[in-house]
Order: sequence, then structure tokens, then C-alpha cells
Amino acid sequence: MQEDLTLEQFFLCLFLVFLFIFAVGIHPLWLDYLDKTKEKRIRRNANYGYKSTQTKG
Repeated sequence: MQEDLTLEQFFLCLFLVFLFIFAVGIHPLWLDYLDKTKEKRIRRNANYGYKSTQTKG
């Protein structure tokens, strides 16, 4: 017969569920943030005349 969850196991499970929901919720925001920083870096490189990171050898 399976024993009941201990309090420690219960809180660990609750924490993991919260972490999963938090990660799924923040994922689109994180992707949006990465896109914006990428745009800023490209724009900054274009403004100051830096060579692109995709230079051909």
C-alpha cells in the first residue's frame, strides 16, 4: 500500500509545479526580450559602422 505524501514531498511537488507554470508563463516574455536586445545590438552596429558578426573570411 502506498504511503501518504509527507509534508516535505508535498511542498517540493508544489514548488516544482509553480516553477513549471512560471517558466511557461515567462517564456514568451523572455523570447520577446531577447529579440529586442538583438535588434538593439544590430541597430547599434549599423549606427556606429561596426562590421557585422556574419563577416565572410
